Amino acid sequence: MKIFIKIFLIVFVFFISFEIVKSQTGPICSKSINDYQTSCKLFKSSPQNVFGGKGKGFGGKINNIEDVESGGYTCDKQGVVVTIKLNSKSIKYFIPNGVKSLTKYDPKQGQQILGKYKDSPAFTCTKEKNGKKETKTIFLPEIFYFGTSKS
Repeated sequence: MKIFIKIFLIVFVFFISFEIVKSQTGPICSKSINDYQTSCKLFKSSPQNVFGGKGKGFGGKINNIEDVESGGYTCDKQGVVVTIKLNSKSIKYFIPNGVKSLTKYDPKQGQQILGKYKDSPAFTCTKEKNGKKETKTIFLPEIFYFGTSKS
């Protein structure tokens, strides 16, 4: 009888957990901001209810990571650009230096990532090329709160 009760409780807790997660997740939509895609909604309920505080929710698998100052550029902000793939859509985000993963795993290609971002003002990167100053403007949503999977 005790085994039956334990199995029943395990199944019940699993079912309730599944229903809670299912009720919070929702469709993904996107909007274009100067050649970059940003997700505009990840949860049926607002991301503030799921994570607390301000910001918009995002999640997916990390497809690519590159330093924002790659290619010899010097930028107003330092950090990395991560490309996150979710449901065949790739979306780029900026993670500034100093923002650390809550799970303490640094972002790597192939990891799952979940967190919050905000639409941030553009920043510029410059480099000298053949005696001329070359400038690029970066328009990316900025991740300020996230966690990644172990692998």
